[in-house]
Amino acid sequence: MTEPRNPLARPYRWLFDAFLLLYPRSFRQRFGAAMAADYERVVESRRGALARTWAATLEVMDLARARARHRKDRLLPVVASPLDEPMSLRDRISDLAADLRRTLRGLLKRPGYSAVIVLTLALGIGASAAIYAVIDAVLWAPMPFPDASRITVLFRADPERGNANRFLLTTTAYRQWTARSRTLESTAAYAMTNMVVFDGGDWPERISSVRVDDGFFDLVGVGPAIGALPRSTDGTDSAVLSHAFWQRALGGAPDILGSTIRLDGVPHAVVAVMPPGFTFPHYARVDVWRPLQIEQPVPGPDEPSWLVGIGKLAPGTTIGDAHRELNEIAPQVAAEVGDDRWTHANVIDLRAMDTAFIRPVLLLLALAAGLLLAIACVNLAGLTVARGLARRSEMAVRAAIGASRPALIRVVFLETLLLAMISGVLGAMVAAAGLDVLVQTAPTWPRTLATATFTTPHTIFALILALTLTIGFGLLPALRLS
Repeated sequence: MTEPRNPLARPYRWLFDAFLLLYPRSFRQRFGAAMAADYERVVESRRGALARTWAATLEVMDLARARARHRKDRLLPVVASPLDEPMSLRDRISDLAADLRRTLRGLLKRPGYSAVIVLTLALGIGASAAIYAVIDAVLWAPMPFPDASRITVLFRADPERGNANRFLLTTTAYRQWTARSRTLESTAAYAMTNMVVFDGGDWPERISSVRVDDGFFDLVGVGPAIGALPRSTDGTDSAVLSHAFWQRALGGAPDILGSTIRLDGVPHAVVAVMPPGFTFPHYARVDVWRPLQIEQPVPGPDEPSWLVGIGKLAPGTTIGDAHRELNEIAPQVAAEVGDDRWTHANVIDLRAMDTAFIRPVLLLLALAAGLLLAIACVNLAGLTVARGLARRSEMAVRAAIGASRPALIRVVFLETLLLAMISGVLGAMVAAAGLDVLVQTAPTWPRTLATATFTTPHTIFALILALTLTIGFGLLPALRLS
């Protein structure tokens, strides 16, 4: 069925031609036909007499308003015209603001297109920024120990299982290795973390305790916040509390020094409280440190393995130097004591020790975030190419009536910039929320994971990532079609 002819079509076309006569002859001769064709295209694209009448009204009003403001038409806010006078900085800023408003209105007219791009990018950017914040806190942030890069952890190794494995040291191995080493400036030892029953609160509680020898706190370079560190010669029934345990279980009592707590039913005198945030081993939560007395058992194949050694590298030496030296010492000691079970040493960087188990997990999370981001980029490229194809006729009209290549780029760039900023801000919000959930649900190791927060550098990373992706996968494909 044919649509009835609009009785106002001809009068509106006459009115359009009349306003077009207000432009100089040279301009009409050059651009008049293209402007009239664009008028016909816009009006004919509407369905129904009322819609076409409204479109024709808007076209005529835009033509009159553009002429009054020394512009060409509503499609050409960025086209330089020989009719225009040189623009001042204020005029240029005003034009840019007007272009931004037009671009924003254009995006709001296509809510589906805009929402898909913004949400897809926000999810990809948010996941990537959150994982970046976690990796920054766990793998890159400085450790809370002076000279942490020089602190190493000593284990025995089985060459058949690879030198990456870690076995506890016997008392003989620890003492002989550290006594003969020249690459280690100082050494200390601790017994592996174990759980003890603390029954000094409202009800019994299992807490984490580590026994450490006299040189332990001196080697890590951290002293107590209050009190004085015990020595093994003073006995083993004294306790150094972590700041978190002092606050949580004992209410941060100011008179805590000299008081007694019961661990596994044995009274222990509280002699010190460590600073906030301190924990060692760094990968686990430690509530209490107690003195360690190392007695020399009978060396031999039946000697128990129960110690972890730590050492601080001498100035000018590397972990490789210490590793080679201890692997020369280990077989000598094994031969002397008749214990040939373990003839190899393993010297590990402190950060590598703390993050050994979390590194593969972080790698998987980073790969998952990268995959999500790749999907977002593919979707963005597809949508912008489709958008570019839809805008080909618009760009052709702009170019036909004088729009330069930079002017066309500015049209697309403003749209891309708005999408990038909105996606970046929303992605930063997604990252901050996701990071909170990740920290709360993550395991207790490494302890540095609990310190991960979304900071200003991470926000900047999200915004830069958003801008890079929208330009690389949004602007460039669209420009190839413009």
